[in-house]
Amino acid sequence: MTPGVVEDTEPNPRDLNELGCSHFMHFRSFGRPDDLKKAVECLLQAVELTVDDHPDKPGRLANLGVAYENRFQLLGKDDDLEKSLEYKDRAVKLTAEGHPEMPQRLNNLGKAYEDRFQHLGERDDLEKSVEYKFRAVELLSEDHPDMLLCLSNLGKSYGDRFQHLGELNDLKGSIECYSRAVTLAEGHPEMPLYLSNLGVSYKDRFLHLGELDDIDKSIEYKAHHTHVDFSA
Repeated sequence: MTPGVVEDTEPNPRDLNELGCSHFMHFRSFGRPDDLKKAVECLLQAVELTVDDHPDKPGRLANLGVAYENRFQLLGKDDDLEKSLEYKDRAVKLTAEGHPEMPQRLNNLGKAYEDRFQHLGERDDLEKSVEYKFRAVELLSEDHPDMLLCLSNLGKSYGDRFQHLGELNDLKGSIECYSRAVTLAEGHPEMPLYLSNLGVSYKDRFLHLGELDDIDKSIEYKAHHTHVDFSA
């Protein structure tokens, strides 16, 4: 310590956010709960020390929301699910229109509502899941690197809503999303998943309408799913 100089001991929110993200990545790599605990603690401190009009506040809120999402998945505690939704919602509300991170934050918020729907079964959460994921897809160009994930997530929510309500338009939406994903995913390591999802959606429509063309397509895509070649 330098004589006569008062050291600044106030935690730096930027450093706390970066430390929290490092702990989170460590958790994702090794699965150690203590890393996730430290990530939540650091990210929460960073959020609390950042004023709402700071340009980094939405990103820090989004990071915290994802950390709580992972803790809910790990421990299954309702409070973590509610906090994940709360912080993701605040992140979206503070993100300026046209911001490049808006689609990802909308998609993450839709995922939080999906998680709560699956946990509690409330129809309103399912509706909001579709709404926010749809908005995310609408904001992205076809060649955006996040488009595949967002299309797949939206297709899943349409499929969930079809299973819950039986509306044919939702099944149509699911097929359209997965079809677009398959078209965009040539050579992508997740292509088998997109093919499988599309095959399942066609099977569901066959069971609903009895059209033989749908079961033929279901078989076709499921067959492709097991024979994807990435060597080219």
